[in-house]
Amino acid sequence: QVSMKKRPELLQNNQIKELLKTHSSTAERLAFYPDLKKLIVSLRITSILDLGCGLNPLALANKEINYHAADIKEDDLNIVKIFFQKNKIKGEVFIYDLRKISDNLPKADLCIIFKVLDIIEKNPYKLTEKILLNIMSKYFLISFATKTLSGKKMNRPERRWLDYLLKRLNYKYKTFNSDNEIFYLITKTKL
Repeated sequence: QVSMKKRPELLQNNQIKELLKTHSSTAERLAFYPDLKKLIVSLRITSILDLGCGLNPLALANKEINYHAADIKEDDLNIVKIFFQKNKIKGEVFIYDLRKISDNLPKADLCIIFKVLDIIEKNPYKLTEKILLNIMSKYFLISFATKTLSGKKMNRPERRWLDYLLKRLNYKYKTFNSDNEIFYLITKTKL
């Protein structure tokens, strides 16, 4: 987190871009959010489940989409909740630990998981498989960092384990990159 103290004031003054800069991942993604919004529109979805949402909903939510925002950090969720109320966004915010995946999550057309899987599991393969099998979403948009903690570009930013898993599950997918992330857009072929 870059700065927590000025968040309520930024939200009150509707300075969303500045507010997004207070969270390290959303700050890195700032220039790429318009592309992500276009992708979401192209999928023609009506609902999103954002796991480990951080402040993503401030950049991605709109009145046409029912947005379920989940995170383990209550401060981020409080900001998102106020944003939803202020902007009349349909949806909910709730605390959720992604490491304890369950089948009682809201059903949504798209499930978003940005830069979380590498962080919460030493072996993200099993957790990711459980997520893909238990969450009832047609699409998944999952991202991973393409830079190391020191800021150097990774030699192999792709997650071969995920490629293998998706092929084994017979899910269609494509990848694309931003400056700091690799994204997997997954279509779950069997619900």
